[in-house]
Amino acid sequence: MDAFLSEIWGINKLYIDNSVELGFNSKDSAVLLSCSDGNYDRYLSLKSFCAILKNSNLKTNLYDIQFAQIGIINSIKNLKISRSEVILNLKQLYENGIISIDYLDKITHFLKSLKLINDENIFKFTQKSDIFHNNISVLNECFYEMKNITKNKNLINLLENAFKNANQAQFFISVTGIINAGKSTMLNSLLDFNVLGTANIPETANLSFLKFSNESYAKVKFWNENELKELGFENAQARQDLCVSIDELKNYTTAKENISKFVKMVEIGVCADILKDGICIVDTPGLDDAIVLREELTKKFMHESDFVIHLMNAAQSVTKKDISFIKNFLAYGKANNFMIVLTHIDLLDKYELNDVIKYTKDSVTKELQDDGYDLSLVNNIKFFAINGINKNGIEDIKNYLYTMLFGEKSLKSNMILSNYKKELNNVISYIKDELEREFSMMSCDDAKFSEEILQLEQETDILKNDINQVNLLLNKNLKKLDYSNLSAFSHIKNISIILKDRVISDIQYANKNRKKVDFDRIFNIVKGGFDDLLLDLFRDIKFNVSKDMENISKQISLKINSFDDSKIGFFDIKNYLDENFRKPDYILLNSKLSSIIKTKSSNMQNDIQNLFDEFLSFLDIKKSLLKLIDNYTKDFKIYFENAINIKKNFLEEKILLLKDRISNINNTSKNSLYDMQKIKQNLDLINMLSTRINGC
Repeated sequence: MDAFLSEIWGINKLYIDNSVELGFNSKDSAVLLSCSDGNYDRYLSLKSFCAILKNSNLKTNLYDIQFAQIGIINSIKNLKISRSEVILNLKQLYENGIISIDYLDKITHFLKSLKLINDENIFKFTQKSDIFHNNISVLNECFYEMKNITKNKNLINLLENAFKNANQAQFFISVTGIINAGKSTMLNSLLDFNVLGTANIPETANLSFLKFSNESYAKVKFWNENELKELGFENAQARQDLCVSIDELKNYTTAKENISKFVKMVEIGVCADILKDGICIVDTPGLDDAIVLREELTKKFMHESDFVIHLMNAAQSVTKKDISFIKNFLAYGKANNFMIVLTHIDLLDKYELNDVIKYTKDSVTKELQDDGYDLSLVNNIKFFAINGINKNGIEDIKNYLYTMLFGEKSLKSNMILSNYKKELNNVISYIKDELEREFSMMSCDDAKFSEEILQLEQETDILKNDINQVNLLLNKNLKKLDYSNLSAFSHIKNISIILKDRVISDIQYANKNRKKVDFDRIFNIVKGGFDDLLLDLFRDIKFNVSKDMENISKQISLKINSFDDSKIGFFDIKNYLDENFRKPDYILLNSKLSSIIKTKSSNMQNDIQNLFDEFLSFLDIKKSLLKLIDNYTKDFKIYFENAINIKKNFLEEKILLLKDRISNINNTSKNSLYDMQKIKQNLDLINMLSTRINGC
């Protein structure tokens, strides 16, 4: 760094602390780094240059300019500023006549010589256990470098899609609790922004979706016509969604406003730090929501969320609603991504608080243990206590959320990183092949070029034929995949009878022994029966579909020489079904079943049988699973075709590049030592990028 600064500043190079880091965007960084002893006086006359310094509280003197340059260089080394973006902006300065080609080459060479922290594998995370975003920064740096190297449009599209998928990933957090649990106060503290609750939206009655935006906004989304009919508003006309200011939102969402019952949900954009990393928060209207359809919408968001926070008032006893919610949630096996937050701790002293936390843990544990839940699920629940008014405990929640969402044990962030790395490595293999071929061609004559093009065209023709064969094989095999008569489906019609008999038997046993009917036990009998049915179906479906897809892949890889099945990542059918299959609403089923039993009707057996039949009919398990399998096979076919088309597009692009070289290049430039050295540098860079990517 000192050598570079001495070179551009000469005798005006000053002694400055080399450890400073400063945050600038890549455009401003390029402008500041382009300043040197030769153009310093000219730069001082530019208002835009002076404004960059002024915005960072720096002065227009030699010390502060060199101070800024050192800060930028260190930030580039520590991946706080993208080196590739800075180089791109420096090239624009050259193209606009602001710096010379010599200075561009000098500063570009210096920046590329910098050792980034990932080059030495010395990551040290001191804040929020945020391994995810540190690795994303490294992979983004590699993305920009790779994009600069290749001119192949197909590869650039692949790179941009990989970049978009990784950097636009969203993480959803649902916040639940009964009314007056303190959700709005806690969320305002998390956001550090008074957007919910008494400040702007008192008596919030709607589901609110919070996401990051530099400019605050609010969108009101209304129920459509079918949803309005389901809500009982037969003659109501569907309203158009609209945008309003956050201050106006209370006119649509408070319980006292008549229009609030027609509002499905609201989307609120706020400039809050906690939302900057793709985190979206879903504020639910309360577990005791009177509108069933909105409660269903809340459940949908909750079960699709990456994390759920359940709030309970520390000054009140654990309610049946709380216990019911926790039981239902744990039934989906998401205890690792679940926390209970005790609110209003300002009303208790520290001794009372300890008692409340212990009582809450014991109550939840006892209830779940009595109902036969796996205690390992209960033990994974994390308890936090907060005072939302003075924000006591809020930072603990923030840090824990970051650790769970972006830490080394986060399944979702690891999956995003793994996919990003895989896609970048796939493109690297193509770029490397492209560079090696170009390097070998540098000393060739036109005849050799023509021979190479002929070979590529032959490869392309073979590949086109292979693609046709793949499509024929796929269509032929996929049409044979018929699971409509799968033996597991035959058991569905018997489940209502089996479960009805179990329930009646348990009721008769209680009556015979003059005991009260144990509704929790009956609920577990019913839920366990349906869960076993779904689990058996899922196992059979997964086994059959996975086996069939594997056989299809092997057939194609044996017949098609150009197909490399090792580069195809097949879907996980179980996860596919888990994510898309409509989850049963056991809470509603349990409520209806309890009502039937309590009536002690002489038609109880028929009523229970009809209830279970209706429940199964609503789920429509067979139709739903067959539809999902059909979608799965279609996605499989598309994914397969896209993978092999990449190679075809790559070959066609390579032919165009070679033809362009023949028409535009002469023997002197073909043998140019400069061109060969440049290709060699890019090959070395690609190898370094591969090491860096695999180190993430």
